[in-house]
Amino acid sequence: MAAHDDDINRGIRPGRGSEDPAGQVAYLEQEIAVLRRKLADSPRHTRILEERIVELQTNLAGVSAQNERLANTLREARDQIIALKEEVDRLA
Repeated sequence: MAAHDDDINRGIRPGRGSEDPAGQVAYLEQEIAVLRRKLADSPRHTRILEERIVELQTNLAGVSAQNERLANTLREARDQIIALKEEVDRLA
């Protein structure tokens, strides 16, 4: 049925342009089956995406905390460099 999914996505409709009602009915029944399957998969897909969002939010919180620690370390290092430079200037 994957090939049929591709046909639907590309807009290819078997029996389109022909006057074969049975072919059109068969195509529409297949299309309905594909859409029903996608609809049934939708809650599972939504749950997976929601779990991924929670995972990414947790990861973001950890990275943000690490970023804050690194920024503080850089500020402290800059202050120490300034203090050492002032001391070198004073001793020179």
